Amino acid sequence: MDVDVVVVGGGVVGLAVADALHRRGAEVACLEAGVPGAGQSAGRTRILRHSHEDPALVRDAIEARALWSDWEERAGRRLVGDEGALLVRDDPEADLQRLRAAGVDARLVAGDEQRSALRPWAPRDRPAILEPGGAIRARRTIATLAGWLEDRLIPGCTVLELRQQTDYVRVLATEGVWQAQAVVVSAGAQTTALAAAQGLDIPIAYAASTRATYVVRGEAAALACLRDKAPPDGRSYYAAAVGSSGRYAVGSPAYDPTQDDAGDELDRLRAYVERCLPGLDPEPEHVRTCISSHPAWGEEGHRTFERGRITFVGGGQLFKFAPLIAERVSLSVAARLGQTTRPAP
Repeated sequence: MDVDVVVVGGGVVGLAVADALHRRGAEVACLEAGVPGAGQSAGRTRILRHSHEDPALVRDAIEARALWSDWEERAGRRLVGDEGALLVRDDPEADLQRLRAAGVDARLVAGDEQRSALRPWAPRDRPAILEPGGAIRARRTIATLAGWLEDRLIPGCTVLELRQQTDYVRVLATEGVWQAQAVVVSAGAQTTALAAAQGLDIPIAYAASTRATYVVRGEAAALACLRDKAPPDGRSYYAAAVGSSGRYAVGSPAYDPTQDDAGDELDRLRAYVERCLPGLDPEPEHVRTCISSHPAWGEEGHRTFERGRITFVGGGQLFKFAPLIAERVSLSVAARLGQTTRPAP
């Protein structure tokens, strides 16, 4: 089967890249080994926030948020909430200055203002940053992107080999053989394995975290997203609303699943919720073990690596940046193919 581009991986980034390439005029096939969005993109919610330690990522988050709005307009439905995002840390001043320097409307809140943003929260005796942001409807986003791709998305298709020829790449997969002018790989842990087969070392490690979903006690008003970097136990936690379902998902720090016990992680998460989020039912309704990428160059943001006609996309915490990554990668690949460099309406 001849196509312009094969995209390997049907998580949020792979789907977004395939869609962006299609809108730029390329004939695309997106190959996903399992169920689209069931790997590192799995789950019902993610956080869209602007606060990052790298000012370039703050600017990227602003640009990505605008592109999420474009997706929403195109889809005719909400993909990102406007609940806000709360950052709790010992010294938030540097974060606040970065946000304001980039034009983000962020401010310090304390006491009752923290509670008004996140009702189940037990406010701390220190100010926290409240910034624009919200909970990404993760499953809805995956379903939307998959719907846009239609039959260009081939689920249950494992890529076995990428063989570069002089003027094309031969893609051997369980559901067929493709001949493509270019290949983009964004396939979680498989990305590093496929890159290694091309003699390319992408320094990314993988870790697990425990994410539990809790029922909100009482009326489920809009709940801000949370990043708690100064909890009583000295660890770090994150949380986001699950749409308007009256549920709130809380995640633990990353851990090594070969060394640490997931049951212990859940016990620590339960203790944190009981102490810091008393407005939640302390017994989780659902528990997920998440696999996350941890690049050597930093915990967040993406990089691309090229080997011949193959582009590899790697990084950490990429869901919120997905539309921006898609635009950048598709623009680069389409230009190399001589396709139009302007997205179709």
